[in-house]
Amino acid sequence: MVMDKATKKILLIGTGLASYGACIALLEKKNIIIDVVDIGLKEAYKNQPNIYVPNAKDKNGSYFAYGINDNRWSLNIQSDRICSSHAYGGFSQAYSGSILKPKEKDMKDWPEKSLPNIESYKKILSTLDINQKFDELDLGFPINPSGDDNKLKKNSYLGMSRIAISNIDRKADVPFLSSIEFDKWSKENLINLKRECFVSSIQEHKKKLHVTIETIDGTIIKEYDHVYLGAGCINTTAIVDRSLYGFGSRNYIIKSAPFLLQLCLKLKLKKYRKTQPNKTRLKDDYGLCKYFLEVKSKSTKGYWSHTQIGYLNKIIIQKAKNMLPKKLQSIVDLLKGFFRFSITVFHSELGEDILITSKVTNREGTKTKQYIKVNEKSFSCNWKLSLAIKKEILKRFKNLSLIPIPFSQMIGSIGRGNKLGGWHFGGTLPMKVKPVKSCECKENGELVGINKLFIIDSSSFPSIPGSTVALLTMANSYYITRKSI
Repeated sequence: MVMDKATKKILLIGTGLASYGACIALLEKKNIIIDVVDIGLKEAYKNQPNIYVPNAKDKNGSYFAYGINDNRWSLNIQSDRICSSHAYGGFSQAYSGSILKPKEKDMKDWPEKSLPNIESYKKILSTLDINQKFDELDLGFPINPSGDDNKLKKNSYLGMSRIAISNIDRKADVPFLSSIEFDKWSKENLINLKRECFVSSIQEHKKKLHVTIETIDGTIIKEYDHVYLGAGCINTTAIVDRSLYGFGSRNYIIKSAPFLLQLCLKLKLKKYRKTQPNKTRLKDDYGLCKYFLEVKSKSTKGYWSHTQIGYLNKIIIQKAKNMLPKKLQSIVDLLKGFFRFSITVFHSELGEDILITSKVTNREGTKTKQYIKVNEKSFSCNWKLSLAIKKEILKRFKNLSLIPIPFSQMIGSIGRGNKLGGWHFGGTLPMKVKPVKSCECKENGELVGINKLFIIDSSSFPSIPGSTVALLTMANSYYITRKSI
């Protein structure tokens, strides 16, 4: 492409949901060149260990470690969390297909100018193929949001799950995976995509941004007009920290949406009554949820909680088998049909803030080494919250035929291999009306300390609503990018 004076060079960091929303906005514009870099691998590098991840999905993925803790890069994350790219760098595919718009009352601490508008949500939804049924859930949480949250007449809504589909080919529908879309855009020459890239620094220079990128072939410095950073909250925070401050140690507060994992007894098989058929059909071999249950009460401080209900995935089943002698393992297969699991996510105000520490040190000459410590505490869901969800599931017995099992929170902690409570992370670099720190964001998502660097992932969230954040993340990044460009 021959550049003229009006052509802008744009860098997008990451290929996750935030970057997907930003790229949708960028592709609407003319006279821009879009570079996309991503740290992730698509296969193991030489001599890479294969690390089993107990509570991950394994469809179209595997369990070897990669990415941020890849020993070829200068970043090391220390965390007790099992299934997270920011902890061990697990390669297991992170399907993010659950779609639901949060209520604006659950985002009351967001600056008004930071709230994604309805047009942003609708634009993102127009790019997705949603697997859904039009039922009670659609009355309270319509798939096509109108922006009027004041018409809700109930404190709970139940319906079939809303799953976004990625159509890789005509023969197979899989849950939405944003990296697939980036591969497609790259093949169509709409973007310049390069993987296995580690962004070590972003610096202002004469109204431009100089970005230092480590690749497997060496280090390069490239110049851009705008940079959109959506590398995931922990990695995004790490990039900002070493870009702003360099050597030394800093602490950041990260918000965490607490969650409750429960087991339920299925007393009889009963299909949920539907009023309209699916738009698409999704195969069951991904172990995704079957129902969404949205609940708010005094126990949730008036915020909406989001519960996903589904079958036990095969990783949990295998772990249960491994706890028994071989002669008894067949019992698990006989009993698994009688159980369902539920995961409930609450607003971040109901959880505890987590401290993360960044330490940047000299390694060799001018090269640096950065250590990130995630000081996440053990978590046990408040009994009032647990009871509120149990009661609501029981109220829905006619539809679900489920009875929550006592002490299943403890069973869930054993099943997932740890007792850490955070489901979604964010808020390290929050958008504020009047930001005062270099590491905070303006209302439009632009970092205070570095002009034309926009934080488009959950790092810039002032708080995290209890609903699934996939749609919010994409709409937020689309909104920020479209306004800025």
